[in-house]
Amino acid sequence: MRINVATKTWAACVTIVALGSGAVAVAYHGLGDVQQALRRLAEVHEPAKSATHEMEINVKELAVWTLGYVNTLDPMYQRFTEDDAADFAMYFSEYRRLASTDEERRNVDELGALFEEFHALGRELIELREQQAGAFQDVLTRLEEMDEVLDTQLQATRDPKREDHLRELQVLHEIEADLAEMGMSVAAYGWFRRQEDAERIQGNAEEAAAALAKLTSPKSQQWTFRMDECRATLKRLRNVTWTEPKQRDAVRFIEEDFDVAMANIADVFKLEDHVRSTTQAFLELRGQIDDLLDERIQPLAVEQVRRPRQEADAAATEVAERVRWIMPAFVLAAMLATLSLTRTVTRPLKLLTRGTETVSRGDLTQRLTPVSNDEFADLTQAFNAMIGRLGETLVSKERLEQSEARLSRTVSALREEIAERERAEQERTRLEAALRRSETLSAMGVLVAGVAHQVRNPLFAMSSALDAMEARIGTRDASEPYVRVLREQNRRVALLMDELMEYGRPADHAEQVDLREAVEEAVRACQARADAAGVRLVVEGAESSARVSGDRRRLARAVENLLENAIQHAPRDSTVRVSCARTLKGARTWTEIRVEDCGSGFKAEDIGRVFDPFFSRRPGGTGLGLALVERIVTACGGAVFAENRAEGGARLTARFPAEG
Repeated sequence: MRINVATKTWAACVTIVALGSGAVAVAYHGLGDVQQALRRLAEVHEPAKSATHEMEINVKELAVWTLGYVNTLDPMYQRFTEDDAADFAMYFSEYRRLASTDEERRNVDELGALFEEFHALGRELIELREQQAGAFQDVLTRLEEMDEVLDTQLQATRDPKREDHLRELQVLHEIEADLAEMGMSVAAYGWFRRQEDAERIQGNAEEAAAALAKLTSPKSQQWTFRMDECRATLKRLRNVTWTEPKQRDAVRFIEEDFDVAMANIADVFKLEDHVRSTTQAFLELRGQIDDLLDERIQPLAVEQVRRPRQEADAAATEVAERVRWIMPAFVLAAMLATLSLTRTVTRPLKLLTRGTETVSRGDLTQRLTPVSNDEFADLTQAFNAMIGRLGETLVSKERLEQSEARLSRTVSALREEIAERERAEQERTRLEAALRRSETLSAMGVLVAGVAHQVRNPLFAMSSALDAMEARIGTRDASEPYVRVLREQNRRVALLMDELMEYGRPADHAEQVDLREAVEEAVRACQARADAAGVRLVVEGAESSARVSGDRRRLARAVENLLENAIQHAPRDSTVRVSCARTLKGARTWTEIRVEDCGSGFKAEDIGRVFDPFFSRRPGGTGLGLALVERIVTACGGAVFAENRAEGGARLTARFPAEG
């Protein structure tokens, strides 16, 4: 029976996977037991522990917020006390639900009773403090009322210039001073009490109790003594003779208000003692609740989770034991299966490798013997057949190589010949196009020059006639403006004819021309126009050795036309730069004249037409200036180019073949 390599590989993989799955299943079963034990532990431990800690936090915060309200009367603290009381009730209900033993239930009942009493004392403290604040406010209000009655109804009726009124005014001033001092003492007492408690509200409850204990009665005795002095002064009002009923009513009002104020102050001191005793009981209850939570409830909650924890530890230990013997067994079985599979694959491969190395050394007599009945046996037979065919074809190898070399040389020669013919065809096409353009422009130039020559004679006659008319009529006739128009139009037509004749005129003679001198001559000719247009002309890089072969006059005219074009398109207060320098293009040296301006530059669609005859971007232009430049430069064997500068503006370049 034949067993192929794929079947062997699948058998080994299935064995490894089966062993691994068994090991994972055993470990997973143990992990399930651990998970159940941990879940039971969490169900018992976490809710009970969280509830006891949250209740302890709520009790502490409730005590702090209550004392904070007692000392500052800030409504924020009262809202905090209500929130903590609601949170305590929620966690208390949760802990009551989790209580499972009689001892836990007894602790729950005791904790509930203590908290109810604790919460009731807190509410009582808040009510006492609010009553005390109301009494304080009433005392201050009555003192202000008495001071106003003294000022408006008694002192205002006495004249300090009369001797019989001086004693009465003295008594009134003493009473007012005593009332003011008593008011300051009462206000200082209220302020001092709240400030001292506010400084200690950030501490623990024991520090707050100690702060309250420092408010001893000697201060109240001192203020009572001041009030007795004020009462004795008030009695002196009765010895003063008050003639008007309104004044007697005012004295009676002051005495009655003072008695009520003293009664309210007495109530304040009584309420203070009550607040102090209630605060002491409030803090003691808080301590009892803390002791109950720390010493009995929380330790009992920890004790209840001991059994689930032991179960979880036992389950984890069992899983560790299983993994301890399963993993080595799985690794050993996997290694055996892998070793068997590796031997099945590597042994035939090694034989094939040795046979290949033998053949690579030139020994074509090597033959391999199959070691198994699978795909490697088929590969071995194919290898032997390949060696046989290789021996048969090796004889003709050298002839094939020689034939391939000859073919390669032939193909290379053909490629070079094709490339050379393509280059020649492209050059011929370019030269034919240039020749056609040159012939066209030449014919046009001859035609234009002839027409211009024929037109110049009538124009001269017209100009002479205009001169005669202007000399005869002067400025006396109404037709004088029309004469000026005719003269201007005649001048423009004559200028056009001059340019047409210049465009069609061939070069007079060729000579060695220094381009530097041609540039300087053109700059001098254009300087006046540049000054009138507010443009600066700058010459850069002019070389004395930049010599070309051509007509000197026409070369200067070409540079002048380039400068005029730049001046016409340059904005006011800008710069037109002209340079003359040698450059190397390919294997040939050229001399370039560049003219750059800061104008708007060329439009993209106009760059290819700027040197065509009669093309102009400027209204009123003839369109022959740059066309004449191209004709002059090409006559010298050069070329002209137009482009836009990256920084803005246009650049015109005239390139000439360098001469020496």
